[in-house]
Amino acid sequence: LRTGLIKSLRWSVGKGSAQGVLIKAAIVADAKFQREASGFQTEHFVRRQRGGNWRVDPAVAGGGVLTDHGWHVFYVVQRWIGAPPLSVSATLERRRHTGWDVEDTASVRVSYAEATAEILLTWASDVRRNWAEVRGTTGVLELRDDTLVLKGDARGADLAWSCPPAMSDGSHHPDWFDGVANQFLAEAAGTAPRGANLAEATLCAALERGARASSLDGGREVPLSEVLS
Repeated sequence: LRTGLIKSLRWSVGKGSAQGVLIKAAIVADAKFQREASGFQTEHFVRRQRGGNWRVDPAVAGGGVLTDHGWHVFYVVQRWIGAPPLSVSATLERRRHTGWDVEDTASVRVSYAEATAEILLTWASDVRRNWAEVRGTTGVLELRDDTLVLKGDARGADLAWSCPPAMSDGSHHPDWFDGVANQFLAEAAGTAPRGANLAEATLCAALERGARASSLDGGREVPLSEVLS
């Protein structure tokens, strides 16, 4: 997405709450994780930015929606599942913006020993929307933009938490920065394990590299060992 973890989704209120709910409700993400981020409002951005939109310039951004959004989803999924990914496969497309030099849609599947993450990212929509679902052995956790919903068995009512501001409000989230900065400073000061941030960034880069290799090869499942070596 960017070259670092500066705008980390894991520090949002929604992600922090979800982490706690996963633990307290004993939901193990051993089945599926899905997240959809759609509606980039690309035409608006292109019109208002002089020189065009840097996000769709491969010389500047390095890639399309997979690079811009995929990085964030990869480390969020990794934190939630907590096990190393084994392989990745993907299909990258230009569904709407066929004249671009980068993809506007990415369908990605990341496989773990006891879990699967299915990710859809698109700029081909007329609206901006964020949705995620973690389905496990004892329930379902769903993030509906600014609302977190825990669905258990049919015997009890669903539980919901409000997590403002909505993620779809924009791409600038100053309320996330304290956690990112504190983690960086802790590593720099030696009060937290060194190398954790770099290891996370390395894994995210490998997942993107594997996803792109998979798409070029017809959606082949690419072992992570192939792109980490």
